[in-house]
Amino acid sequence: MGLTEHEKRTLEELERSLGSAAKAKGPKSKTAGNARNVLVGSLVAVAGLTLLISAALSKLSILGLAGFAVMAAGVYLITKRR
Repeated sequence: MGLTEHEKRTLEELERSLGSAAKAKGPKSKTAGNARNVLVGSLVAVAGLTLLISAALSKLSILGLAGFAVMAAGVYLITKRR
């Protein structure tokens, strides 16, 4: 099913306006900071999960609480805005 002339014009107009809006906004400088937060936060969360598993194997509840806190800190880092 083809587009009508009016739909084609509207689509072209939308493409032009979106293209100009993307050019006006420019590159995102926060991307590198967010990628770093995700990487570090993921590593911290994995370390917390390791602590949590170690606590379950050794039956030490304080180690489990510490592992949960470390995991929570990692998730916080992942979701933190710059």
